[in-house]
Amino acid sequence: MQPPDIGSSWRHKKRGSVYRVVANVRLRALAPVMEGDRVVVLPPDLAIPQREATLLEVHAVTKVTAKLQAAAKLENGTDLVLYVHPEDGQFWVRPASEFMDGRFERIEGPDPSPAPAGP
Repeated sequence: MQPPDIGSSWRHKKRGSVYRVVANVRLRALAPVMEGDRVVVLPPDLAIPQREATLLEVHAVTKVTAKLQAAAKLENGTDLVLYVHPEDGQFWVRPASEFMDGRFERIEGPDPSPAPAGP
């Protein structure tokens, strides 16, 4: 499975919300994490304290807090996609396998607007 391109725009098919991919990351966690958990995204050159249970390793991104979306608990080493809602600035992170399973569709253009949500 090829991860989404950084900077690409994607529409959530069910909600119609548009997001921009910020980074492809790998979970580094001392304990499983699950949906709704807040995770901290750090560049790889920062020291990562071992006491932190929900840290992500990411390239070229400053520290951000993201809300996790996942159908199951996630273990250390899971590939994730970090994405942002450009209108409200909320960061989200989801397993790459879920992001690429068809629930999002890639859209072209520099500043796509959200499509109306379906019934």
